[in-house]
Amino acid sequence: MMLNHINHFSIKERISWWEYIKAYNSGKFFTDSQYGKYLVIGWLIFFPGFLWLLGYLSFFTPPVYLIADRQRGILYSYGMGKVRLTRYEDAQFGYAGKMLAIKLYGIDEKTGQLKTILYKPNVSHYSSFLTSTDSENHRFITFLNAYMQEGRDAVSSVDYQARKPFLFFGKNPLPTDFEQQVEQILAKLDQEKKRNA
Repeated sequence: MMLNHINHFSIKERISWWEYIKAYNSGKFFTDSQYGKYLVIGWLIFFPGFLWLLGYLSFFTPPVYLIADRQRGILYSYGMGKVRLTRYEDAQFGYAGKMLAIKLYGIDEKTGQLKTILYKPNVSHYSSFLTSTDSENHRFITFLNAYMQEGRDAVSSVDYQARKPFLFFGKNPLPTDFEQQVEQILAKLDQEKKRNA
């Protein structure tokens, strides 16, 4: 009676990888066990959860852009009602891992002091994998410098606007107190500059 449930591989001392994989995928590897049930339950829970997370990140995450304001001489970004910025003349570029990063400043809600935010611009097709090449980073910085120093005509003869994604539902409206936040951050930056001079 017991011998009917014993797998024929248990008799052999050694089996090949091919036999092992074939038996494992055929369902004969675990005989009379509950592993099949756990596998199905795991797929029913984790696979839809993974699809939901991927869908949310792909279609509903609000876009966060870096905006270069030539008239004011600032680089800024905003998201979730908060503004982050730096003056172009004081902009600091560096690397966060293998990706270009720009040091922006915002106001900490709890302390009211300046806090540092590393903004990672999407300069490459590989930016979603948190990496970009040196040549792409240099082209981005050159483009930004040319625009901020010489104006739009130095980088493009026409106004350019990126194409919006086909299916995208994420919204990132400009904060209602945008001007107030900009003035507050610039005032704090000026105070820090005087203190460190």
